[in-house]
Amino acid sequence: METILHKANNLKEHTKVISVVILSGFFLFSCKVNRDVEKGYSDTVKTAITQEKFQLTFFQAQKEKAIENYEKSYEQFLACLDYDNQEDAIYYELAKLDTLKGNFSSGLEYIKKATSLAHHNLWYARLKADIEVETGDLSSGILTLKSIAERDLDDVDYRDKLASLSRYNKDYKTALKAYNEIESIMGIDEDLTREKYEIYKSLGDAESGLNELIKLSDFSPENLAYLRNIATHYNETGQLHKCLEAFEKIISIDAEDGNTHLALAEIYSAQGKTEQSNKALEKGFSDPNSSVNTKLQILVSIIESKDMKVNTDLLISKLQSAHPTDADVWKISGDLADVKGLSISAINSYKKALEIEPNDLSLWLTVINSEFQAGEFENIKKTGKDAQLLFPLQPEFYLYEGMALAKLGETYKAISSLETGKSLIINNKLLKAKFNSQLGITFHSVGNFQKSDEVFQKALVENDQDPFIKNNYAYCLAERKQSNVKAKSLINKAIALLVNHPILEDTYAFLLFQNEELEMAQKWIQQSLDHGGDKTGRTLELAGDIHAKLGKIPEAIAYWEKAQAIGGTSNLIEIKIADERYISK
Repeated sequence: METILHKANNLKEHTKVISVVILSGFFLFSCKVNRDVEKGYSDTVKTAITQEKFQLTFFQAQKEKAIENYEKSYEQFLACLDYDNQEDAIYYELAKLDTLKGNFSSGLEYIKKATSLAHHNLWYARLKADIEVETGDLSSGILTLKSIAERDLDDVDYRDKLASLSRYNKDYKTALKAYNEIESIMGIDEDLTREKYEIYKSLGDAESGLNELIKLSDFSPENLAYLRNIATHYNETGQLHKCLEAFEKIISIDAEDGNTHLALAEIYSAQGKTEQSNKALEKGFSDPNSSVNTKLQILVSIIESKDMKVNTDLLISKLQSAHPTDADVWKISGDLADVKGLSISAINSYKKALEIEPNDLSLWLTVINSEFQAGEFENIKKTGKDAQLLFPLQPEFYLYEGMALAKLGETYKAISSLETGKSLIINNKLLKAKFNSQLGITFHSVGNFQKSDEVFQKALVENDQDPFIKNNYAYCLAERKQSNVKAKSLINKAIALLVNHPILEDTYAFLLFQNEELEMAQKWIQQSLDHGGDKTGRTLELAGDIHAKLGKIPEAIAYWEKAQAIGGTSNLIEIKIADERYISK
């Protein structure tokens, strides 16, 4: 009985131990599971916090970029990498900001990282291509552009970039492929045709180039310009017969097409068919729809070549009728008239141009200078005032006005205008010298010799290499019969600076005449006449005066009569002729 009880108690204890062990095992296992769960929970929280910080920083970076605070935005995007350095969008944004600042090297590194993380993102590829081209890495740029074209079958812009870069790199096959793909997307286009035609020219493939022109013309047969392109191609490749056929086809469609007539005129001229060329020119110049620039170029070429077989006056007339509101037409009309010595006609044409382009400063200066050369002093008064209203700070208009007023005897008004203009000059000694020289002449004319000498001396200091300043000063001294040695020194220096000029030789003759050195005066006045002085009334009158003082009256009268016919003489010319003798002022 005891034994049984004892066994029973032992079993009970054993069972207790087992229970404790089992419970202990459960407890230990339970603790381990809790620690693992706790650890997993902690990592999840950390990840969530990191993501939250990333999102907030990214949002802040975008916000700063939106308000164009790029420096701060750049800093925030960089901070995003501390939370996630595998986010391709961050590298893309950094690359864009770097290119915006001109930091292309850094931008290239960032965009390379972005494309490595997101191979198929076309936006990244496009930016990469742009940066590669900007940094001069054309080979890489072309490869990137090719990959874009392969992945985006409708991307025209980057195909166009690929074509341009490939042409620059002389990879014409790639360029042609890109242009053909663009054409398949957009259809036949004039600009595309032109680009492909130029490539075929570079390759020496004239036939393929011609096919492109024909394809364009067939696509738009009503466009005569495309037919002219074909004709020009034949002309440039020496296929004159086919060229004429193409032009004649155009004329059969539109007999008045001026551009075609102009092209035909050039071909006829090269063939020596002068009459046909001139008729074609007349038709071309008459057409208001043909290129005015082409006409102007043709006209300039004719004028420069001095081609007497072409009636330039007729062409100018037709040009004016066809393009009456084109300022360049009237400018070239004025230039042509000026070359022919038709000063009034030239001035009228220039003024027509001014009506069209009233703010053209150089044209105003051309008009007022032309009026001065033509002796239109009354007109200069108006032109000067009109120009001063538009260009109140332009000194030259006051100079011309002052010279005109002086010629008209309005000396005090002249002085006022000249002084005003001179006060506007800033850092231009040469121009100031011209004003002072003219003031010297004007002060001399009113008998203020002290002031005249003063401004002449200033002019010489400002520009010692201007022969006309020396000439003017010498002439004034000769008129006063003062400082003969100084006057001779001045005119000799002027002649040394500008040889064989009739005005300078006229002044020297006058100085000698004033000093009664008549034989030498006759020698120098003859030199002046030989060099163009025979077209000036004042010089011819002086020649007559010198011959009269030498007792050569018939010769003197002949010179005076010529002077009177030309004009620009003293008011004593009629008396000299009538009395057959020299009369001093």
